Amino acid sequence: MASRIFVRQFVRFPRSRWPITAALLFSLIFNSCSPDMKNSLRSPSTRKTSFSQTSLAVPEKIVLPNGLTIITQEDHSAPVVSAQVWAKTGSIDEDRKMGAGISHILEHMLFKGTEKRGVADVARQVEAHGGYINAYTTWDRTVFYIDIPSDGGKPDTTQGTEMAIDILADAMMNSTLPPQEYLLEQKVILRELAMGRDNPDRQSTELFFSTVYSTHPARHPVIGYEEVYRALTREDVMAYYKERYVPNNLVFIVVGDIQPAKIREQITQLMGPWKRKAIPPFYVPEEPVQISERVAIEDSRTAAQQSRLHLGYQTCDFRSPDAAPLEVLSLIAGHGYSSRLYQSLREQKKLVHEVDAWSYTPEWRGVFGVSAITDPDKVEIARDEILQHLQKFRTTLVSAAELEKAKKVAVSSHYSTLKTMSGQAAELGSNELLTGDLLYSQKYLEELQRVTAEDIRRVAKTYFEPHALNVTILQPKGTVKKAVAVAKVEQEQEISRTQLKNGLTLLTKKDARLPFVELRLVMKSGLLFEEKSNNGISQLTAKLLLKGTKTRDAEKIVRQIESVGGSISPYSGTNSMGVSIEVMQSDLPLALDILSDIIANSDFTDDNIEREKEAQVAEIQQEREQPVKVAMLNARAKLFGAHPYGMSSLGTEATLKKITRKQILDFWNRAAVPNNMVLSIFGDIDPKSVGKEVDHHLGDLISKNLDAPRSSQVKFQTSDRVFEAQDKEQAVIVIAFPGIDLKNPDRAGIELMNAALSGMGSRLFLRLRDQLALCYYVGVNEMIGLDPGFVYFYIGTEPEKAPEAEKEILSEIEKIRTGGVTDEELARARNGLVGERKMQKQNLGELALASALDELYGLGFDYSEKLEKSYETITPAQIQGIAQKYLAQPSVISVVSPKPAEVPVPVAQ
Repeated sequence: MASRIFVRQFVRFPRSRWPITAALLFSLIFNSCSPDMKNSLRSPSTRKTSFSQTSLAVPEKIVLPNGLTIITQEDHSAPVVSAQVWAKTGSIDEDRKMGAGISHILEHMLFKGTEKRGVADVARQVEAHGGYINAYTTWDRTVFYIDIPSDGGKPDTTQGTEMAIDILADAMMNSTLPPQEYLLEQKVILRELAMGRDNPDRQSTELFFSTVYSTHPARHPVIGYEEVYRALTREDVMAYYKERYVPNNLVFIVVGDIQPAKIREQITQLMGPWKRKAIPPFYVPEEPVQISERVAIEDSRTAAQQSRLHLGYQTCDFRSPDAAPLEVLSLIAGHGYSSRLYQSLREQKKLVHEVDAWSYTPEWRGVFGVSAITDPDKVEIARDEILQHLQKFRTTLVSAAELEKAKKVAVSSHYSTLKTMSGQAAELGSNELLTGDLLYSQKYLEELQRVTAEDIRRVAKTYFEPHALNVTILQPKGTVKKAVAVAKVEQEQEISRTQLKNGLTLLTKKDARLPFVELRLVMKSGLLFEEKSNNGISQLTAKLLLKGTKTRDAEKIVRQIESVGGSISPYSGTNSMGVSIEVMQSDLPLALDILSDIIANSDFTDDNIEREKEAQVAEIQQEREQPVKVAMLNARAKLFGAHPYGMSSLGTEATLKKITRKQILDFWNRAAVPNNMVLSIFGDIDPKSVGKEVDHHLGDLISKNLDAPRSSQVKFQTSDRVFEAQDKEQAVIVIAFPGIDLKNPDRAGIELMNAALSGMGSRLFLRLRDQLALCYYVGVNEMIGLDPGFVYFYIGTEPEKAPEAEKEILSEIEKIRTGGVTDEELARARNGLVGERKMQKQNLGELALASALDELYGLGFDYSEKLEKSYETITPAQIQGIAQKYLAQPSVISVVSPKPAEVPVPVAQ
């Protein structure tokens, strides 16, 4: 299973309008991947699918005479389609161009123009129909995908589906790789390479895989090396395209609200005449068996303050009978808060901030690994402790309870991959690519269930040999000492609202597609309810919710949930705090029992408080390593002044140090009252019986008078600049304007304005990135809270181009103020926002949280639908009025760069 640390650090979520979200999964392995796509990258030993236990339709496959494979699967649970093309080629297939990243740049270029579509037409068309388009590259595949409402914004049609298929087919067969676009995209990828050098997590992962693999091409990053990449030409890329992108090397997958026969007919008409071609073979060297321990220690290229530790062993490929036991071993060792490594190294011995075990078994020799983030002075003892734990698997059988828990986690993880159309399509693609059997994952899941304790001990003895160990450590800069078929799914059910006598509001929604139940408990709290003296208390309190109650210790809480394949996590945001739980349908009573115990009996012991303070300080240090976050925080601090929105949700080291147990208890007890709570329970439930269960567990909570935030009204500060120097290869500029609160009537207009200026088809992207090559990412977003928030533009550029980038983005803002947006831009924005909401319905957890928060904030749980309707009434003239009202003179321009940049000449007003 891919490491939780790797998932956080190496996956990018391009659906967000924020430039760089949580991270990049194995950026060494792939680029530009959506959340659902990351599951398709796991080997069969980490992909768990069982169609026999779901209400998903059986997938269908045909192969055209020219070799093109077409896979379809119906799912009418949401009016959404995911269309994907999987090319059986990746960075290990680059032969003489190995290390140049040719697969990756082709991924970037394929949508840049075809014989019938211009440079920006693809993005514009998809976004105008409410869809989302992206692609990613891995070692062994390149995947292009469009997620889109099936009607494309035209009710009672299949326009969205038809257009997505047409675009993908056109790109596979007819891309022109325009020379000017190639030159611009070269610069974009050079900035991407520079951003990677700024990321200590990526550096540590590259170091690890280049240590584990000495011969196999997996030792090279998918994106390539800059010096090799610079020698690549457009002609090289075109030759690779013509050679590898042929029908007999592609798989076309369409999942969702479809009629399979029509899908097959359209694809056959478009791509059937395309001629089959011979694919030249080439030699991929096999990785030899490791016979000696390998250790690599490097300095971070940036000012990272934590150490990144990876250790692991070469293992087997996915065909081996050892793959399943290795995965179960990884789940027991390091999956979740109740795992052996997490409980021992983090909770008990305080040696690490994060730790995770994982097993990666691809087509070639795989890796069993453990990844951790720790302090520099603890890295060696943490390494030794991890090795001691792994060696225990060689001598001692795991318990029956641990084995059962791991197997249930595997089942639960399988269902999670199937929540969205994109996830289902990715699962089918990976099964087909590796085995040619669309139901292979089901068979593998059955194999997992047969794993015994003796199997686990056997594989530990086989692979956890001292001579086969690989250890890599990335230290802070300057500190290294050099040396099956069932019926179709049900249609959507409505959300119901009830209220307990004590004031707790309950939202329920039945969705029996998958045997999951999603619980989201939310309450008004968070950053807005903090003061300067206790900044960070909300985050700290939330993390402590899983650290023990009067009846359960921390280990018991997470063990009980994870033993049934569930998950539990607290959160704290700008305006709220809450707990999320996901369990199988049969385990809902357990989830409610644990939830009620946390609410009523959390005890916040001094030991746990100190441990979580240390972890939160480490997060603060990591946050300071990210220039985008630093620029944003500096802009907020300057814009909001003394208001809580100007603070970091993590707090500061100074404020955390002063927070006491009494303050935490008081903070929690003020928020955790039933008349300040909304609980949404969505999934495979009977709403009536769920209401009785909730009343049984939470009905005894006592209502109290609610404390309003003790903050003053927002008083936005005057225009100003703020600069911070960071030793990075990129500059980040954030331009912030005063915004609105959640109930402001201008909300729909602001969201539409920002959506019109975001995405690959937007004027900002086309002008600043494609035409001027000034940046890698650019966009606009908003933070809307219970108190007025802000609107912000952001751009990442080269330090020497920062003045020009700032001048150009200010010029574009002025154009919006004076000229507004076009009818086409507004239509694209409207369909994009509506499409996002349609696609959100695929994920019950997200829908449950959004509905609960809207209800909590007094908007009503159905507010999203009302907001969607209000988009239809907004005109371009109203958008211009919004721009003139809110985008006046910038309140704050925040710059993070290696050195101060010349302030550009102001744009004439």
